[in-house]
Amino acid sequence: MDVTLTPKSTQVKGDLKEYFTVVDKSYVVKYDKEGYPKYKEITIELQRTGVPFAFDKKGIEPVGHSGAGVRGNFGIGIKIYDADDNIIKSVSPTADGLSGVYSSEDLENLFILEENETGIVRWTSYEFDEIDSDNRNFTFEISSSLEFNERASNSSSTPVYSSLYDAYEDAVNETARAMQSAQKEAAQAMQEAQEEAARMMREAQKQAGYNFDDDDEW
Repeated sequence: MDVTLTPKSTQVKGDLKEYFTVVDKSYVVKYDKEGYPKYKEITIELQRTGVPFAFDKKGIEPVGHSGAGVRGNFGIGIKIYDADDNIIKSVSPTADGLSGVYSSEDLENLFILEENETGIVRWTSYEFDEIDSDNRNFTFEISSSLEFNERASNSSSTPVYSSLYDAYEDAVNETARAMQSAQKEAAQAMQEAQEEAARMMREAQKQAGYNFDDDDEW
């Protein structure tokens, strides 16, 4: 009752074809008469090639992830064919949530693989519960997607929110410098006004005939 899957090709189709290949072997989807669904997850193994990523991985997240700092999304899809080459399961590499891969952690782990290391990608297997055939040998293809969010980065590939924060911080610092300068100027002006008032008072006293030494206080 188990299902056997073999790759039509070891080549991964789509945007990430240079970076991953399908490990060429038979994959068994185990049947469990006590479980639900009856068939366990579909698990396919991918291997990292020696081609360096031609993009900065920072901010590139699995499909479905969004928010500040997310510069793009990537995904892995699968198509499974029966013996007559009819598609019995198709998952787009851009599908997310319950429609996509079993766990986004599978995708995250792919991006940290070193050359020749392998990782797995899993999907649900509900489709096999409906198959009524003695021939349970199927083939599959793997596809991939990589989409950049141009609005999430500026010309220097710096997240927009970071640029706005830097501009705000610069404005705050400039305001603080201006306030400090104004306070110094006000203090200096006050001191000069006090000294001028004292001078004028002493001059008025002299004209009134008041005699005092220069060291006297008034």
